[in-house]
Amino acid sequence: MSDTPNLVLPYIAAAQAQKHVTHNEALSLIDGLLQLSIVSRGLNVPSGTAIDGNRFLIGAAPTAEWLNHPGQIALRMEGAWRFLIPRKGWQMWVEAENILLVFDGTNWVAPPAPAVLQNLSLLGVNATADATNKVSVNSSALLFNNIGNGVQIKLNKNASTDTASLLYQSNFSGRAEMGTTGDDGFHIKVSPDGATWKEAIAIDATSALVSVLANPATPLGIATKQYVDATAGCAPGGTAGQVQFKNGAAFGGFTLGGDATLNTTSGALTLNALANSKLAPMAAFSFKANATNTATSPQDLSVDQSLIALNAHGQIHARMLVMG
Repeated sequence: MSDTPNLVLPYIAAAQAQKHVTHNEALSLIDGLLQLSIVSRGLNVPSGTAIDGNRFLIGAAPTAEWLNHPGQIALRMEGAWRFLIPRKGWQMWVEAENILLVFDGTNWVAPPAPAVLQNLSLLGVNATADATNKVSVNSSALLFNNIGNGVQIKLNKNASTDTASLLYQSNFSGRAEMGTTGDDGFHIKVSPDGATWKEAIAIDATSALVSVLANPATPLGIATKQYVDATAGCAPGGTAGQVQFKNGAAFGGFTLGGDATLNTTSGALTLNALANSKLAPMAAFSFKANATNTATSPQDLSVDQSLIALNAHGQIHARMLVMG
């Protein structure tokens, strides 16, 4: 055997004259092969500016001094070209492209990705990660596909008072956020500038009651402002089955169906809040009044009952005049 099996380096033969020639040849080849870094790849014509030590990956249709050496590595050595035939498993750095390639026996390809990556401190995909954004991705889309059934995206926070949310930004300034922000309820809020935030919807984590916080008095406002359907054990101001409302810091509730029963901790019906058409039907030829001597609910009085009540009122008034 005159050459080594892998790098094809020449052996020094027994009793060989000028052994230094063979030895120096082997050293030159080792120098060209180890830590293989080529200037560029794909050239078919030798570079006129090449110096000793430069290496090139020859293209598929070489000419001139590289003729008949397609796909080989051209090594400039002592003013001449030496040619190295790639072997499977060789690795090569391409200086012009800043990439690492591996020879698979036929082509130079990118190294295979590792099967397992664990405990990475930072990961950037077409982007640069940092201490805050330890995973950073620049992409027009992201796909999370299932591997047989469903798929979940999990955001886990440390404590109830922390935040686990999706933040939507414009030019890296927050515009909308949804998630468990500050407690375990679900919140949706928006911002026009990334500094001032307004909450739109809140869902209580215990009761699942939904609070819509938009103002109905403004254009396109949702038709309620903290109005919820009360259930047993709900917030103050309402009882089971009532529609509950909030007025400032006070809560109240009322029941729908038949007469509307007002139950509130503050205030009363506003002036002209009920039209005549909204009152219960009255008996024919009757008046609505109180014909008793004590405070009580209004009654539908017939004409005769009304006359008796008016007559009683007149007698009382007359006696008061006499006494005066």
